Amino acid sequence: MNQDNKTCILKDQSLFEKKFKWLPHLLQLLYIGAFVLTGKGTYVGSIDYFFCIGLFLFFIGMGYLITYCLMPRYLFKKKYFIYFGILLVAVILSTFLFKYIEESLLPYLVNKKNNADEEHTTWAMKIFSTTLVYIIFLGPFSFWKMLLQWTKDSNKIRELESTTIQSELQQLKNQINPHFLFNMLNNANVLIHKDPDKASDVLMGLSKLLRYQLYESSRQNVLLAGDIKFLNDFLNLEKVRRDHFDFTVDVIGDVNSVFVPPLLFITFVENATKHNLDPEKTSYIHIVFEIKDNHLYFSCVNSKPQIQAVKSQHGGIGLSNSSRRLKLLYDDNYTLNIKDEKTVFTVELKVPI
Repeated sequence: MNQDNKTCILKDQSLFEKKFKWLPHLLQLLYIGAFVLTGKGTYVGSIDYFFCIGLFLFFIGMGYLITYCLMPRYLFKKKYFIYFGILLVAVILSTFLFKYIEESLLPYLVNKKNNADEEHTTWAMKIFSTTLVYIIFLGPFSFWKMLLQWTKDSNKIRELESTTIQSELQQLKNQINPHFLFNMLNNANVLIHKDPDKASDVLMGLSKLLRYQLYESSRQNVLLAGDIKFLNDFLNLEKVRRDHFDFTVDVIGDVNSVFVPPLLFITFVENATKHNLDPEKTSYIHIVFEIKDNHLYFSCVNSKPQIQAVKSQHGGIGLSNSSRRLKLLYDDNYTLNIKDEKTVFTVELKVPI
């Protein structure tokens, strides 16, 4: 799932919660009201009516006290000892309150036989019964509140991760672009003294490349065909400035309707051109793009000179940035294999499309 889809889901969830925030309150009223009505007929006359209303108001009040006061203040802040301690005190006090009400309303009881049976119930059993009543009456809505809180926390984490990823992706892209520009300008500077006409061609070609970077790299996705043309232009520039250099770019499948993140392959190709300079023989780069089974397969194979150049201590930044970018873009849904052999250097990449 890409970042735009994640952002849309977060927005949809937020709009849903705002639009239907009254729904949990209505369900709680109906749920507790339905349970209270099951106890109707316990007392005679109007006493029974007032008893049901009092019981309803009591559990509604306790429900809101627990879900909207105690849980946010203690449970969600991981103050578990205080939260469960208050609940325990509430259960014990409620047990005494219920016992007092029962004794006060004893003369109005419809079935006095049930009361005679309850006289043999211990206080431990009464507290346990009150606990069960709390769980039955208030448990579902406490769970609902916890679920909502967990969803909000998860959304905040995902939103923060999304923002962080986008920021890091932009930083990586900004590091890649100047690196590429520096190399091309350095090439043009060398050619100005050796071959001014070639230098002019390089600068004209470079302007086309920079135009593509300026307008396309700011997008989240670009046509793969456009990125392939960009690589062709880049390699043609390389061929202009080098006498013994060949390259091929093969495309297998229809790439005209495939979108990819911009400048996804230039680092690998630029790395190939940078490290395959060979004064003894013609160097080469072979690139293949293949569309197969909803995946894009990319390979870049370049020759290596017989005499290896001394590696800079700052080398490898481009490849490491590209690896990090792939991880951010595709998570674990990509495969990158880099083989550094004696005569060839190979990059193989597989990404979903």
